[in-house]
Amino acid sequence: MSPSPIYSLADVLAVARMHPFYCSTRYPPDEDVIERAREEAASRYERPDLKSWPVLRKSDLYTVIERLINDTDAKNTYRHNVYTSVTGGGGGISKPLFFATDALENRRHRALFGEFLKKLGIIERGDWVLSTHHGGSLYRSLDLTLEIMENAGASVLAAGHQCPPATVVQILQEFNVNVLTGDSSQIISIVHHISTILDIKNKIKIRKVIYTSEGLSMLQRVQICKVLGPVAIYSILGSAEAGPYGASSPFLVDFDPSSNSNAFIVDTRMTIIEILPLTYAGSESDEIPEPLPDGETGAIAQTVLTRLRHPVIRYITGDIGSLHPLPQKAVDRIAKHDLPHYRHLRLQGRDHRFSFMWDGCDFQFDKLNTILSDPQSGILLWQVILDKMQPSEEISLEIRLLSGQNSGDTVHLQTLLERLKACLDVNLSNEHKFKTTFVNNALGFELSGTGRKVIRQRPTQERQGIGYYQSAMAPIARNWVYPNSLRALPLHEAHIYPPGTPHAVSSSLPTWQSVIDLATADRTELDAIEYSYPRFFFCQPIRSLVERVSQRLRFDSRDLDCYIFPSSDDTDDYAAQLQAINIEAHHVRFSSPVPGPATSTLYLAFSALLVPPGSRALVRDIWVNLGTGITTRHAEYCLDHFDKLISTSPLSRYNTVAERLPSHDPYLAEWIQRGASDLAGLKTFIARLTTSDKPGMKPMEANDVFIFPNGMNAIYNASEAIAINNPNKSVVTFGWIYPETITNLRRGQWEHVIPFKLGREEDLDQLTHMLNPNEKHIFAVFCELPSNIKLTSPNLERIRSLAKNHGLVVVCDETVGNFVNIDLLPYVDIITTSLTKIFSGAANVTGGSVIVNPNSPHYEKLYDAISSRYETVSCFPEDISVLRENSINMIERVQKADANALRVMSVFINHPAVTRVNHPSRDEEFFENYERHRRPNGGYGNVFSVVFRNRGSAEHFYDNLDICKSSSFGTNFTLAIPFVQLAAYNVQESFEKYGVPKRIIRISVGLEDPREICAKMREALKEVEKFEVGPGLSSESLGVGPYQSRT
Repeated sequence: MSPSPIYSLADVLAVARMHPFYCSTRYPPDEDVIERAREEAASRYERPDLKSWPVLRKSDLYTVIERLINDTDAKNTYRHNVYTSVTGGGGGISKPLFFATDALENRRHRALFGEFLKKLGIIERGDWVLSTHHGGSLYRSLDLTLEIMENAGASVLAAGHQCPPATVVQILQEFNVNVLTGDSSQIISIVHHISTILDIKNKIKIRKVIYTSEGLSMLQRVQICKVLGPVAIYSILGSAEAGPYGASSPFLVDFDPSSNSNAFIVDTRMTIIEILPLTYAGSESDEIPEPLPDGETGAIAQTVLTRLRHPVIRYITGDIGSLHPLPQKAVDRIAKHDLPHYRHLRLQGRDHRFSFMWDGCDFQFDKLNTILSDPQSGILLWQVILDKMQPSEEISLEIRLLSGQNSGDTVHLQTLLERLKACLDVNLSNEHKFKTTFVNNALGFELSGTGRKVIRQRPTQERQGIGYYQSAMAPIARNWVYPNSLRALPLHEAHIYPPGTPHAVSSSLPTWQSVIDLATADRTELDAIEYSYPRFFFCQPIRSLVERVSQRLRFDSRDLDCYIFPSSDDTDDYAAQLQAINIEAHHVRFSSPVPGPATSTLYLAFSALLVPPGSRALVRDIWVNLGTGITTRHAEYCLDHFDKLISTSPLSRYNTVAERLPSHDPYLAEWIQRGASDLAGLKTFIARLTTSDKPGMKPMEANDVFIFPNGMNAIYNASEAIAINNPNKSVVTFGWIYPETITNLRRGQWEHVIPFKLGREEDLDQLTHMLNPNEKHIFAVFCELPSNIKLTSPNLERIRSLAKNHGLVVVCDETVGNFVNIDLLPYVDIITTSLTKIFSGAANVTGGSVIVNPNSPHYEKLYDAISSRYETVSCFPEDISVLRENSINMIERVQKADANALRVMSVFINHPAVTRVNHPSRDEEFFENYERHRRPNGGYGNVFSVVFRNRGSAEHFYDNLDICKSSSFGTNFTLAIPFVQLAAYNVQESFEKYGVPKRIIRISVGLEDPREICAKMREALKEVEKFEVGPGLSSESLGVGPYQSRT
């Protein structure tokens, strides 16, 4: 995915010339045709002329779209990989329009619009948003809102349109929500409900209201502030055809009460807005209109620069408005580099000619609006309903009203009804067909068929804002848990939402045998997996980049293996290591030939290591254990620009030129700057989380935090930084350590790696003895608290004492315990963690951190040593941005998952099929070692492991467990894996004596309803019970092992 989701006007017009929206061709162009059209447009060097294009009306699209959406021919690309949405009637047409947008273009547009909201200050760090938007029945404003708000940096709760106001109010209180968003009608309905509750105002902390769809009148705004207090009222503008494109902030633009018009800021890099004469809005003329100058009111036409596959050019929206220069208060607040691109759009609403027929007369909505928006009326929402009377088939007219007035104020209400009857010419002959109905809330209104939205208050602005369009959202992520996460997915399907989106770090292993198959698989099978844990796989974007490299360098993949690394220094080092053992290895560097600032080309550069297939095991060992390979997002970016890169190598046959002339990307600097800002924010957040609660400890600073591409890379760099600067020294690993950590220590510069795998007090006694005298030159101790799989905790207090007496460096990995639960700074010199796990939670990005303790006696030397190894280029900015977004609600997620884990774990305790449950809260021998580091409000973690009585029962449990099953842990969704089968299949017998038998299953508890998780566990255990009482089961077939730990 390109980090710049915007296309040039020339690109959009080039594709439009061959699209059935604008010509007689049968199907939209495919990717190859689109690319050729763009290249041809670029080669002409002509300035694109938007004014030469005719307008596009909704009526123009109906016939074309109806044909395309119903044509299932494989050649019909309109139906391929699209985000689908419907939009209701407009421009006098009532039937819904089914509009398709390229799915990835839609996702990129939302990411960019989220950043736009952040720039305008509408969403700020720490905001908690509750969305009451509509979802379902093909209407998708809820998921759109969730995604753009999360992309802007908010944490978002999804109430949806069916959540009753009373429940909404409860959620607002329980989650300390400070931002309420929804259709303007939903906002008014909720505010009205709050106004009926005594003593509620101080319990609700709403500081912002973000409305969509119809505009809010002055009366409605006053009512909101009267009930909620001094809140800032914002708005978002969009459509199904164009996506979100405008936003309103009271700090940037003003609301005009005299006209009830609403002012928005529009980024012309996303959407070009023209104001055309009103005569073109309803006319079928093909005459090409000339735009009106600034300040003049007319029909709004949009040209969208974020949508290429199905272009939107000079599209008449059905709204009227005018363009203006930015107000001075906006100029004062907006970044200078954005000012030339932002415009002020003042939206007047729908075309005044839209009206309805009743009793043989045409009634204009703006006349009704004059009456019902009058503050004297007290009406907050209203709706016009036309229906057939039975059996006469006459058309009835009903006006439904939600009043903000006291129900006993009959004088004003009677005056209002008289004014309505006069406006609608209600008389003796037709009064039987007319009625008014007062409703208590928005649920009393009728819902439309396309949006399930209320067609109501101020129909002249019916489609203003997101309320009438249905773009959709991603994830995920960045909601806490994606829908239906408690289910086992098909083999190798990615654990990510929505399904099929890229960058998953976990893929399904639904059966015990599938885990073994993966552990013993060859490259052919591994390369069939599109996405999974990146250190163990070449995910799809990386394989695609390798393929492009092989095509460019003209080598056969059967003769050479290619591995992609961001770092030139790392690749030189790996090539030298291989050449030292007589393996031919070549380093080819790809980079941009365009001279410029380092940041403008930094992330386009990567290295290809070419080696013979016979050395595959050695290089894969580097890829897996060191974690220095390119990430999937970085690979996508390099793929997008691959034709613009050159390659250089000591071997002349690998020196190539760029296939296309590099072009300047005006958003690259901003994109990288955002990554740098997110990196700084990420480090600050981690520093705050890790600062010790203990008195006398220096607080952590952001500069003490180093971010790496993944956790294993963080550990490797921490180890090497210490070892290289202290030659001929040995390192101790104390307690059960993740196997790859041991591998990294052994492959590094240490003289000896001395393991104490059980991590007991007697092992500390032995270590004390070894240090007196220190004949093995022990310099560092590595440990985990708690350990991954056994969940035991070393006695850090004694280890710290030994370190103080003998000048040792203590490095502890706290990934399983995490920053929120445990305070390690008083006892360690360095903390490492995998940010891929619960810090992120969304399973769509990797990261790692090394934290140097400013309280350490070794601080300066350690800080300098790690700084000298640190390369910012190794962290791709998009990965950093995703990490930061995912982590914003980490504290809440950790607390929820920890509480869930305690409940779920209880299902296994005392079950006859279970020998032991490993968890810090349950281990008598190691409990105090964890407890002394637990923060005052900390928990015991969301990971536990279950040792079954026999292997057969463990296998049967796993196969029947209907949840996500794969590697990794700390995900927002519940996840299980038979640890030994995957992590140590070839050496599993050796693990048995350390309390890690082959019948152990690790369970990482997520954020789902704990009752549902427990139910899934009980269902699987019931299947185990049936299995264990089956006929002919010997201890051999059950796989009973020699290790019997305590229950």
